[in-house]
Amino acid sequence: DEGDDEDEEEPGSQVRLVHGVADGPAVDVYIDGDRILQEVEPGTVAEYEELEAGNHSIVLVAAEEPGGVILDTRLETEERGNYTVAATGQFEGGDGETEPVVLLDNATEVQSEFAAVRLGHLVRGAPDVTVTLNATGGVVFEQATFGESTQYKTIPEGEYTLDIRADGA
Repeated sequence: DEGDDEDEEEPGSQVRLVHGVADGPAVDVYIDGDRILQEVEPGTVAEYEELEAGNHSIVLVAAEEPGGVILDTRLETEERGNYTVAATGQFEGGDGETEPVVLLDNATEVQSEFAAVRLGHLVRGAPDVTVTLNATGGVVFEQATFGESTQYKTIPEGEYTLDIRADGA
């Protein structure tokens, strides 16, 4: 039936926000002019938002008066793409510099009782880092560079204590 084809929706994309401006204020998040999140605190990793594939405006505005734009960027998404947009940098009372870091996320599923993890280095100005397990010293991630993420690793569910060190230190 030809009418069925018209009812099928194009696959969209998913985008989530990480508020990585440690000294920044809580923000309201606007995508394409619509406020989708309110009072997002620094350190928050928000849930994914469904979007149509295409070019989108992402703006973070300080939630408290007098407001002010913390980050203003554009993101091109593809069908079935999953993205993390991280706001990074320093706020310094509005005199600092912020910038977006966009990471392509892995949408693959893992077996139950396992998790897929990766490290996104979001501290601008910090050197490359290596992550080790506190208990054993075993390397989890090596030479992670600002603005990039490591490959995903599948690990058993549980609690872990990690050490993050500047390479060479």
